[in-house]
Amino acid sequence: MNLRTSSFRHRAGLPVAVMLAALWPALAAAHYPWMTPNDYRPAPGASVGFNIGWGHEFPGTATLEPARVEAAWLVDAAGRTTAIELAAGEPFVTPALPGDGPWLLAARQVAGFYSRTPRGGQRSSRADNPDALSCGYSRNVVVALLGEGAVIDAALGFPLEIMPVAGQVAVGESLDVRVTLHGQPWQGRVRATYVGFAGAEDEYPLSVETDDAGVARLPLEQPGRWLVVAKASEPYPDPAICDQNNYNATLTLEVR
Repeated sequence: MNLRTSSFRHRAGLPVAVMLAALWPALAAAHYPWMTPNDYRPAPGASVGFNIGWGHEFPGTATLEPARVEAAWLVDAAGRTTAIELAAGEPFVTPALPGDGPWLLAARQVAGFYSRTPRGGQRSSRADNPDALSCGYSRNVVVALLGEGAVIDAALGFPLEIMPVAGQVAVGESLDVRVTLHGQPWQGRVRATYVGFAGAEDEYPLSVETDDAGVARLPLEQPGRWLVVAKASEPYPDPAICDQNNYNATLTLEVR
């Protein structure tokens, strides 16, 4: 997690060093979502079923329940967006895919507070948990690249956004992704993993720093489904409510 702008305060008489030691493993293992479409290479006019994975071990089996998904969109090659209806208790399905592709499938998780307290984790702010050791307000977004063809020149307006600069890539080629924070190029570390990677939990086989334009070049050496992750944080505006805003942005795609 990017902690360059994070702030930690002396709370409830605990030394800051003790708080950091207790908090860092929890931060490193924080859950985040990713898009899991049924088909990354659908035919034009098809509808694609999808859900949203949840955890910190890709691809995993847990999914985000519908009540925690705020909105989803389909973006066509011209940058036009179509809202996707998210009915509780029903599978998520896109409308018929317009044009010849490619398309972006995107969703935003319901934002929320999470406080770590001596009583355990609480899905509420420091205002409701005065004994909180830490508090984060998370805003998580997910994108999947579908179909074939050139890049889609679109910005979805997410606080932290990771977008492919080129279309689907083949094994051994590099994928360029652009990362922005509040619409500006973001400097930080982009990580990636693929289905079948045998590393430990929260371990990534690929880690690349963005350049001055916020672009990271990712050499994708394995076939199959890939997950690309960027994480950032900054101080929450009111420290009486929470410590920091946390942003997670993920991109999934298929490499052949």
